[in-house]
Amino acid sequence: MEIQRRELEKKGDLEAIAKLPSVSAFERDSTHGGVWRQRHNSSTTVEDDTSMYEGLWVNGAKELAEYFDYTYDDHFGCALPPYIQRGAILEYMTARVTKNTPDFFEKYVTFHTEVVTVTFDDATKIFTAMTKNLLTGEKETSTYDKVIWAAGVNSIPYIPQTLENALDSFDGKILHSSNVSNLKGSIKGKRVLLIGGASSAEDIALTSIKLGADEIFISFRNPDDSVTLVDSWPLDKVRRFKETVPSGIDENNCIILHAIKPTKHVTIRYDKKKKKKEVSKYDDADDSSDDEEDSSEDEEESIDDEEEDDDDDDDEEEKEKEKDDEEEKEEDVEKEKEIKLCGIDTVIFCTGYKADFGMLDASVNGLGHQNVDLYAGPSLPPPKDWEMAENFLTKYIGDIQPANELDYWKKHPYLYQYSVSIKNPSMMYLVPNAVSLDQILWADVLAWHVLAFITAEPSSRPTQDEMIEWLSRRVHHEMQIPALRNGIDTNYQSALQKLETTYNFTNQEIISWERGEVVFTFRALAETMEKAGYPVDIGSFKELNDIGHQYVDFETKDRDTCLGEKIDSSKTFRDLKESNLKHIRSVFTGTQAVPFKKLWMEIDDLNETVMGLCGVAEPNPKNGMVCTGRMEGRECELSWNEVL
Repeated sequence: MEIQRRELEKKGDLEAIAKLPSVSAFERDSTHGGVWRQRHNSSTTVEDDTSMYEGLWVNGAKELAEYFDYTYDDHFGCALPPYIQRGAILEYMTARVTKNTPDFFEKYVTFHTEVVTVTFDDATKIFTAMTKNLLTGEKETSTYDKVIWAAGVNSIPYIPQTLENALDSFDGKILHSSNVSNLKGSIKGKRVLLIGGASSAEDIALTSIKLGADEIFISFRNPDDSVTLVDSWPLDKVRRFKETVPSGIDENNCIILHAIKPTKHVTIRYDKKKKKKEVSKYDDADDSSDDEEDSSEDEEESIDDEEEDDDDDDDEEEKEKEKDDEEEKEEDVEKEKEIKLCGIDTVIFCTGYKADFGMLDASVNGLGHQNVDLYAGPSLPPPKDWEMAENFLTKYIGDIQPANELDYWKKHPYLYQYSVSIKNPSMMYLVPNAVSLDQILWADVLAWHVLAFITAEPSSRPTQDEMIEWLSRRVHHEMQIPALRNGIDTNYQSALQKLETTYNFTNQEIISWERGEVVFTFRALAETMEKAGYPVDIGSFKELNDIGHQYVDFETKDRDTCLGEKIDSSKTFRDLKESNLKHIRSVFTGTQAVPFKKLWMEIDDLNETVMGLCGVAEPNPKNGMVCTGRMEGRECELSWNEVL
């Protein structure tokens, strides 16, 4: 709104300025930043509830989160690697907000204030909000014409009840990823189990290695989670268990992982002769001690080996015996569909978050009974006479008829353009249709769309029927994308699950699967940009332009999978080679990302700042200036002393 106000003031358009709304924002913490800030105690009695832990970095190319009106060159003044500290991103976002409006937060935001309830009177079309000052306990009520929910989709740490129950008797430390502000104290020298395989698990695993964890095990249900994209991990300290879930604790405090599918190729190795376990070795199910000797009363038959011989004179015989034992264990794992992990010190749930709509009364949009549920919409039968266009999977599964009811609302909000309530268009939400750093871009575009919707003439806004029609078309479009249809149509999902038992997809097919989903996401973003009047053109819903495809590349080609790395390598997916960086350049300035000056594992997260990552070329002899990275066709901007 401030950007548009400045542009309108330059034009002298007083009529348009008068249409801009008066805005009041409430924030329960003591300052801005939310989950982008590292957790710390406020100077007041109120604890700031954030989920950033020390040493947190972004997991996607920073170019996905660059603003058109304030570029990275504007802020940092140098070329940077695609991955930087999240604290630096927060600093950048804050500067973008305050550069032209230094008193922005004082002008619009009331801190230390919790929104207790919001109700809507359908007769008067007025919202009533009750707020509470968390320092004094004082409550106030105020009325509004429009309400925008912008509390973030990562509000409430989520742990599935079944998993929580499964680990109820675990004798060790249990955390959620939102509560690991002092990660080093939780994992240094420890054997750590991460539950969940998305971005937080990926990041905590890497940070845990850097902070000195002995071993990291990852149990995750979804075979397509982020942790599957990396072929090797630093120092061979990470072991992943795809399509598994914790199912209980045995008498030796070993965590039992239930395999959703038979695990045909899992071999659990353990050398009892070693005093202490080496990296990436498992304890046997009946041995919960790290000592050399076994306790005979703890022995059991489950997946342990047979009685050891008292002598080991014959090495060949011993090797044959170990081979037989491993084969027996592998068969047992397949038969029992379980793996036991012993000696685990810390369990971290990386199971995500839920959005907090608890302050919204059901009256605001007529959904739900007690609280709003954005992820609940009307019945969705498949479109009549619908057929899926031929794609790379057609030759394997043919033409699958859709299920009688589409399961669309599991992950999709019942909103127009991901922001406007269809039931009550005066109630709006900022719910980015993204899971990577493009969330920042999406949030900015949705903010523009909400403002455009509010300031538009009532006659130019879509009717409820038009919004429903738009959403129906969107569902039909998503059904044409294999990765998206897999999450909507149970018939299609079942067909793919059967295919996976007999066929291994090629790398190109996996790329097609992933890229198809990402392309659709940016097609949807392009449409919202157009409707919002957002001053960036990435194409249309029908077809992306070159800039749109550049964003897709940021999302799909932003990492090194570490394929072929030596087992003891310290390299991570963030350590991109020069050849991996050619396509990662700003869509606004052309500045190309640069590689790290040293391995990511060697960077001191707490003492090295983002400016230490700057890529700087040799001084230009023509003007004595220094070129900032690879700004092709641009003048050099910083002097050598300024860089230092």
